[in-house]
Amino acid sequence: VKAKFGTGNDLEIYHDGSSSYIKDAGTGDLILSGANIRISNVADSQNHIRCADGADVKLYYAGNDKLQTTSTGIDVTGDISSTTGADLATSSGQVVVGAAGSTWAAAKMVIAEGTGAATSGHSSIIIGNTNNSTSSERGAGVLIGSTNAAAGGADFSDIYFAHRNNAGNGEGTVSRISSYKTSGADTSDLRLYTTNAERMRITSSGSVGIGTSSPSYNLDVQSSGDGVIQARTTTNSAGNDAIFRASLAGSSAGDAYVQFDIDSVGGYALGIDNSDSDKFKLTYGGPATPSSGTTLMTIDTSGN
Repeated sequence: VKAKFGTGNDLEIYHDGSSSYIKDAGTGDLILSGANIRISNVADSQNHIRCADGADVKLYYAGNDKLQTTSTGIDVTGDISSTTGADLATSSGQVVVGAAGSTWAAAKMVIAEGTGAATSGHSSIIIGNTNNSTSSERGAGVLIGSTNAAAGGADFSDIYFAHRNNAGNGEGTVSRISSYKTSGADTSDLRLYTTNAERMRITSSGSVGIGTSSPSYNLDVQSSGDGVIQARTTTNSAGNDAIFRASLAGSSAGDAYVQFDIDSVGGYALGIDNSDSDKFKLTYGGPATPSSGTTLMTIDTSGN
């Protein structure tokens, strides 16, 4: 039995023994009007769809809200999966995860904790931020900001490389690159970690420390065991030299030398005394240089 309405049976309501139908074959739209419209299961215990007048539309799975329209887009509860991949695009060309504002107007992808500049410690990851109005961020291909330090406080931004442990049931060793901002100053160190321990540091002044967090020289290598620096060729071919070079900018510079020193005792220096006609000297002192300390041996430019 069918309930038929309109000229030429434009609207039909019927059951065919297997399913129930509301069939509109006429002109125009099939319109369901109501202040609030809700579609539920037979027991009316679980919603399928709910439409609120002048507000949101919700889709449900087993009575649980999974997708909801908002005034700015949609909210999704749970995972989003695709069997063929997914293209995320907006009219502005920007994809945002979290909160972001006009500070990231030129970024193509933003994962953020707030709307401030990276230097204020609110951002997490910015990708493609090539033309930002904040000069400190302009031109960044990938910008990793800090977590959110108080003004003037210490702050850090890290890239982590984590591995599973051998048992396969948790986190094992971690390597990371860390940029650490000094408390009370707008300076930062760059630190390299392997197996959860710091191995190298580049200070804000450009000094490099390996085995030390406080390098005293441009390159400072320290070790609790043997301290070895090696220059070695990997192919046995003519012209492949292994070189340690101490070079001066000119005759007004200091000395070029190698220093052999024992802490609090003294040591030897072997090199060029630039202030004494470029003579090659071996000296002793604490610490020794070719132009200071006790001269033990001298070779002039004639070989004497």
